[in-house]
Amino acid sequence: MKKNIYTLTKKEYKTIVKRLGRELNDFEILIFASMTSEHCSYKHSKRYLKKLKNKNVIMQDQNAGAVKFGNNNYIFFKLESHNHPSAVSPYEGAATGIGGIVRDILTLNCKCLLLGNSIKFGNFDNKKNENLFNEVVRGISTYGNSIGIPTVCGETQFLDCYNNYAIVNVLALGVVNPNDVILSNAKPGLKVVILGSTTGSDGVNGATFASKSLNDDINDEQKNDKLSVQISDPFMKRKLIMGLKEIFDKKLVYASQDCGAAGILSSTSELVSKGHCGVNLYLDKVHLRQDELSPQEIILSESQERMVILVEDYNINQVLSIAKKHEIGVSIFGETIKDKKYNVYFNNELLASLPPNILTNAFEYRLKVKKPKYIKILEKIKFEHNNNLDLEYDICKILSHPNFKNKSHIFEQFDSTVGNKTIIGPSMCGGVSSIYIDKDNILGVSIDSNPQKVYLSPKNGVELSFIESYRKLVARGFNPVGVTNCLNFANIENEDISYQFVKSVEGLANISKKMNVPVVSGNVSMYNETNNKSIFPTVVLAMVGHLDNYKSIINNSFSEKETIFLLGKPIDEKMNIGGSFYQYVLQDKVVGKIDNINYKEEVLYRDIIFDLNKKNIINAISPIHTGGLFAALFKGLFKNKLGFKGTLIFNFPQNDCYKELFGEASNPRYLISTTKQNELKEIFDKNSIDYKILGVTNVNGTISFNEMTFDKNSFYKAFRDT
Repeated sequence: MKKNIYTLTKKEYKTIVKRLGRELNDFEILIFASMTSEHCSYKHSKRYLKKLKNKNVIMQDQNAGAVKFGNNNYIFFKLESHNHPSAVSPYEGAATGIGGIVRDILTLNCKCLLLGNSIKFGNFDNKKNENLFNEVVRGISTYGNSIGIPTVCGETQFLDCYNNYAIVNVLALGVVNPNDVILSNAKPGLKVVILGSTTGSDGVNGATFASKSLNDDINDEQKNDKLSVQISDPFMKRKLIMGLKEIFDKKLVYASQDCGAAGILSSTSELVSKGHCGVNLYLDKVHLRQDELSPQEIILSESQERMVILVEDYNINQVLSIAKKHEIGVSIFGETIKDKKYNVYFNNELLASLPPNILTNAFEYRLKVKKPKYIKILEKIKFEHNNNLDLEYDICKILSHPNFKNKSHIFEQFDSTVGNKTIIGPSMCGGVSSIYIDKDNILGVSIDSNPQKVYLSPKNGVELSFIESYRKLVARGFNPVGVTNCLNFANIENEDISYQFVKSVEGLANISKKMNVPVVSGNVSMYNETNNKSIFPTVVLAMVGHLDNYKSIINNSFSEKETIFLLGKPIDEKMNIGGSFYQYVLQDKVVGKIDNINYKEEVLYRDIIFDLNKKNIINAISPIHTGGLFAALFKGLFKNKLGFKGTLIFNFPQNDCYKELFGEASNPRYLISTTKQNELKEIFDKNSIDYKILGVTNVNGTISFNEMTFDKNSFYKAFRDT
């Protein structure tokens, strides 16, 4: 082996040589280095991701999976990461992340209906973190707004573990008639066409760059890494969207694949590998941005806004004509063949001839899974709040924390209404966004993650993250039908990280099965660390729900003179509340245990809420999750600037009320507001449902509970001020 190209080790090289029965030339080494990178091959993760397979998911082996939505729609949706590029070049990294996930949906012939995001940064006392934040948000907003797809949902968090780094996960969702889906499976005898922008030197080795750890200091190597970051062109993407629509509508394409990680190499090899055939590629036929590009640069470039389509001979002229009409670059640069060989030519010279199945599936590793010492230590620590009670100060500290407070300065930069299908867009006390599919099908979506809980207990932490999205959708009246994921971890070769990853996947597989909400699609991002400082395991979930009438959407804001019920059990001494938000904010700790989910109780409460909604007894619901009981009450009161008088503390003395006010128990809990309190009480009593009547909303200037009274304006100011 003449070179070690980032991720191809000597051991891996020898394994490939043994399988091929010959040595590799330099060009083949380069393409194997990209295709066996973690980013392309999932070599450390795919063994475990098989646990997420579900027979109820449609086309789970394609660029995105789908669920049936209504009588005649498939909804394809997927989360994807663009972390490394965003850490090095935040504007372009974020923008091209949006571009990539949109292509994953477009290639299936879906109409892309919405975008979402989950972004994480370090704290703003570090100027670099502030710059990363500003540029990432600018990249997301500029690109999404320019291509005319609404950005309707998202979440943003700031934690020390993300210092000098950025987690950028993006969501796209599209709809298609089942008869119109275009797959990524080739067959022999088709022309290979690249459609879209010119191919340049940007993004070369992007896949291998995304499969290694970064350093805080921008050294000469990382300056070169900026060349591995793609350059966005949203206006070309808009042309590509329109041109592809016409080509697809006329049934001119047999199969398609977007040019993402590893560019032409990955897209073409995956097409023929899935189709159990081969291909001849002629790289000198590809339309270029620059004259002097080597064949290595052409095949590995990740220049944006490009798609590879496979076309029958008799449809080629129509494809060329439509591309010219929409001012889209186009090249015919190969043909698929029966022989299972991936043949690459440049100026009539054969540069590589490889079996596609080895190129796309070279390695599958088994990880060492051993419970880390740090988890054993943290689980034994009992969180105790000091008794120097200054509850008003502490509430304001929680409400003003950047992970909780108003995020309007972020989402107001996104166009959430373009297309006129948005019913619920981003809001200060949101959690669920909604769009209109047709008169009988309304879609709800929520994006959530809880890195602190997953760090403390990977399996239970992921299950709680899942349940948070689930409860949010249920609280707005949506029946959850599917979930996608983005699994962001540090160096997977570290045994602690391996444990975090494997147990996280186990948790996701377990709860999706128990709750009958299948994992539709996903993405894995490894090596998210700087100078060997690991991020918390960051499992981002985007869950989709269905409703058949927009009039059945449940409000999440309370009104005056409504009685507030707690549906569920108050926190008591038996409940573990490890990793809660108030721990992190008030004492900078993540300690304790996390209880298991009661799956049957979750379904029971879902059915109760849906039944109450049909009976028109509910006015509004605020689900209890991050920040606990008080945070849910505050969110319900905030929009209408209401006051409250009642009881929030039941099982603890006043000087130890923090657990009950802010604890995040695993059991389902919702705040329900109603003006039909007698009817609601009767239903709960009759069915032996756990509940408490907390109090009544008002227009007074105070929030009062358990003989403590606070000026509500101090809380509103803490939450609202940016």
